[in-house]
Amino acid sequence: MLSSKQLDAYLNRIHYDGPTNVCLTTLHGLTRAHVQRIAFENMDVLLGQTPAIDETSVFDKLVLKRRGGYCFEQNRLLKAVLRTLGFDVTPLGARVRLRTSDRSVMPGRTHLLLQVKLNDALWITDVGFGGYSLTQALQVQSGLVQDTPHGLRRLMNDEGRWFHQVCKLDEWIDVYELDLQPMYPRDQIIANWYTSTHVDSQFVDNLTIALACHDGSRVSLYNNLLRRTQADGNTEIQALAREEILATLCDIFHLDVSQPDRLLERLVMQTVQDGQDNL
Repeated sequence: MLSSKQLDAYLNRIHYDGPTNVCLTTLHGLTRAHVQRIAFENMDVLLGQTPAIDETSVFDKLVLKRRGGYCFEQNRLLKAVLRTLGFDVTPLGARVRLRTSDRSVMPGRTHLLLQVKLNDALWITDVGFGGYSLTQALQVQSGLVQDTPHGLRRLMNDEGRWFHQVCKLDEWIDVYELDLQPMYPRDQIIANWYTSTHVDSQFVDNLTIALACHDGSRVSLYNNLLRRTQADGNTEIQALAREEILATLCDIFHLDVSQPDRLLERLVMQTVQDGQDNL
């Protein structure tokens, strides 16, 4: 739970002046404002640090220090905000499927999202999934196509397995699989440690930053490649020179970069293959 002063600081951080009562309008509004002001980023992980995910540390980093973070930080902060406002919130775990489309293969349960119960209906919100972070909560109803400010989404139940999907170039793609079971604090700690340290985690060796924009577009940075995806799906990719990266982090993603020299040393300057789908 946040104090009234902390809550005001958060709302100021995300430039939100909409309703704060327990209703769907508030849930949608906070979800969208959050991902348009607090960038998804893994700079600490790239520098060899496992992010602290307790409420105090997350609030200090994302609100007071005006940094970003990944799912365990972003959704931890939003959970504290929603509970302070009176929402019924449950953290859930998910298995990322963007690079594991074969449903017979079972990835680790390493993603954190939030379930919200409103008037006996279940919704999910997720401000910590990079370039696919939600900008509107999704109702948990199988097959219901939901038009969000940043594209079409749906949840599909396949023999008890739930899949969060995004429509991309007229094709439905699995984003992650969820079982609607709580992800308890100890499980979050273990998954956070794995995600920030294991050699198989994409966040250990690659700079990954993403932000949703007010006009329905998205902007992301993968190592030195700046990608702008318009609402109509058109994408522009620009390779940044080394000296342009820090300015981009500040000017486009609104990030206060600590240890800039170390960050540039760790940054792998590589070109992403055409068609590779990065967060």
